Amino acid sequence: MGGHGGGDPRAHRLVGGDPEKLKKFFKEHFDDKKPPPAHDDLMDVPIPRYRPEIDGFRHFMGTPTPDQSLKINGRGPHDNREITEQTRRMMSRLADRLVDFTPFEWPEHAADDAGKFNPPADITENPNLPSGYTYFLQIVAHDVVQTSLAVSILDDSRSGVRNARTSFLRLETIYGDGPMVCPHAYALDDKPDSYEGGTRTMLRLGRTREADRSVKCPFRDIARAGTENVTEVDVGAALTEPMIADARNDDHAILAQMTALFHLLNNGILKKLLPQREQKVMAGSLWEASFDRYLCARHAVTLIYRNVIRKDLMRRILHRKIYDRYAGDTPVFLDEEDGRAKSNWNMPLEFSHAAFRFAHAMIRGDYRINDKNVFLLDQVLRQTSGKAPRDMPLSVEWMVRWSHFFEIGDAAPNLSRRIGPRLSQKLVGFNDIDRTHSTRLAYRDLMSGIFVDLWSVDALLEKIEAERPELVALSPYLKADKAGHDARAAMIAECLGPPSSDSEHLTADDIAALSNDPPLFLFILCEAACDPEALGLRLGVLGSIIVAETIFGALDLDKLPAEIDSPNLKTSLFELSKSIYGGDKNYLEDIPEIETMADLIKFTAKVSDLEAGQPAFL
Repeated sequence: MGGHGGGDPRAHRLVGGDPEKLKKFFKEHFDDKKPPPAHDDLMDVPIPRYRPEIDGFRHFMGTPTPDQSLKINGRGPHDNREITEQTRRMMSRLADRLVDFTPFEWPEHAADDAGKFNPPADITENPNLPSGYTYFLQIVAHDVVQTSLAVSILDDSRSGVRNARTSFLRLETIYGDGPMVCPHAYALDDKPDSYEGGTRTMLRLGRTREADRSVKCPFRDIARAGTENVTEVDVGAALTEPMIADARNDDHAILAQMTALFHLLNNGILKKLLPQREQKVMAGSLWEASFDRYLCARHAVTLIYRNVIRKDLMRRILHRKIYDRYAGDTPVFLDEEDGRAKSNWNMPLEFSHAAFRFAHAMIRGDYRINDKNVFLLDQVLRQTSGKAPRDMPLSVEWMVRWSHFFEIGDAAPNLSRRIGPRLSQKLVGFNDIDRTHSTRLAYRDLMSGIFVDLWSVDALLEKIEAERPELVALSPYLKADKAGHDARAAMIAECLGPPSSDSEHLTADDIAALSNDPPLFLFILCEAACDPEALGLRLGVLGSIIVAETIFGALDLDKLPAEIDSPNLKTSLFELSKSIYGGDKNYLEDIPEIETMADLIKFTAKVSDLEAGQPAFL
């Protein structure tokens, strides 16, 4: 669907070259007093640009005017067909540069950071972010954004793009809309024909491939199923369908295991901590008691998840001074309304289509999955029901040992890559989406931001500086004046490296244009790499502001009832127990103050009887 960028500049092809139809087309779309252009001039025709609000999204700190949006060589990427095509080609060349064939010159790690791992962290690795956080970030991304159509493919926002998420950071990506709306993600509690039977509270899990023979802890994969063939495609016994609330969580083997982790946590709480359904505490029927158990477990897991986001994930990825400003009890938001996050809260496009995609730079080229197996990224990406249904369910060799992904015990986890303007060479091979035939993930990231009219970096910084000058003062690259612009331009040029004389690669003119007005995604990667207080270990100031405003804004605005006025997780869990079961008995008292992903995993192992099982879980 390439070419939607400026209205529909494909008029000649759409009307088949018929002069009368061409006149009618231009009469409908342009001033009918002007003659239609000649067929050969269509590439230069300015097409009316429709800029409606995208349902479920908004711009950060208000919608930029056309003058405040990104420009390519001084022109809007939708000004006409020729500019759109020039933009595509430049972004394709930029995506080529953003792989690590030309290594970025990272500074050396501090000796204590690199040396605490065995082997020590190399120059491209991030001791601050074990690789499991890459995929926890993906869970969070799926929990706040579920777009119906990809802007990078559609070119614009007029073709039904919307954010289907109606609430944020409530684990909808794991639970969906619950067992009545999303029954395929839930297991039956008892026989459907039993009295008031057919209730569902447990999230489904699936057996590993070898489960019936040798595995002591067989239910470690997400549930998968085959379907009856109605398309004349022979799939046989292949397991083509992931039985989970959000099918994107089967994008690759590690993410499927992360999803199974949350399923195990939910089910462990149901089995170990809550009253059995038959007790009917504060319930008048077995069905109501089942619903109470489901609701309590779901909210307990969500409270744990939110606590880990606040106290672990955000602390690791944000610039330290930005984290300190937003992690307290009363953060002051730029996107504010009476000092709080805006009540008409929708997902900021600058977050979803630029800033939060920084995690793609963290992806490694290979992963040690467990004690025995190391797999290349392309192997990890292939192990899904969609791409390899005949290899499903996952076999034991794919069972994640979480100490290889988070800091658990004395094990040395895989580390993520440093955050910066070099992505793994393995992030290629995605379906091409237009005539550039680029298959790089970086190209999709860049084009997603291009086609939703994001703020230009200069204009956004000018707006932030007008409201919070103390934030801009935290970085040498953020001043809104000419000196700040020149510092940003020099940083971007240095990050992109030397130009090429070959027009198929990034040229001097490309680098000049990109340095003068960088796409927000590019700037955030370069800022993270070069900010003296980040150096690829966390986001720089601007990237941190956008992420903190979005994540802490969602947490602030949409608190669960048990979170209100609760100083810690334990208090929130007690409030949750009382709200559902009444009285002073705390049915969640055995849940500790879980603050990190390592805490979450160790507790899950305890309540799921996986501390000593095989294959190893911890």
